[in-house]
Amino acid sequence: LIASNPQKYKLGVLLDRKFPKDMPPEAYLRDAQGNFILDKGNAKCLSPEMPEDCLKQAGQLSAAGLAKLHARCPIAIIQNGGEYGLNVPGWAQQYWEKDPKVIAAKGDVGWYQYISRQKAREQKAVADAVRAATPDRLLYVFYTCGGDTHRHGTLKTFHNDWAWDYSDM
Repeated sequence: LIASNPQKYKLGVLLDRKFPKDMPPEAYLRDAQGNFILDKGNAKCLSPEMPEDCLKQAGQLSAAGLAKLHARCPIAIIQNGGEYGLNVPGWAQQYWEKDPKVIAAKGDVGWYQYISRQKAREQKAVADAVRAATPDRLLYVFYTCGGDTHRHGTLKTFHNDWAWDYSDM
């Protein structure tokens, strides 16, 4: 229906939220001895300082399906669910604090501000790939477009570090 009458029928899709399976060791948190820092489920944790190339690859993975679909019909709205990749301070700060590279990069900035900027860096790579794959889309929405999940949006009204400062995004 969309391909035959794109003025009448509009397609909205959820963005594929993938990261490369085989990323270099620098993409993950490491302790002072170089060992991987594992989360509660014994999985390697993504580093907020992961190389830019890993983020670009994640963006390309997210956009690949869009490009295939876009070749068949126009896409009007793309929604990026957002809850993937770098985590929020409430979950991951305990792991970030163990990585000297992350501590050095964070400097004197608070965790909320630091990770919000890093999440924006991650999502910029994804959004750039989406823009390239679907230049004629009508709307690209990043979850949650209205602020944090509690809709308060600032550190002062924010609850337990379970979101990012969306102003960076």
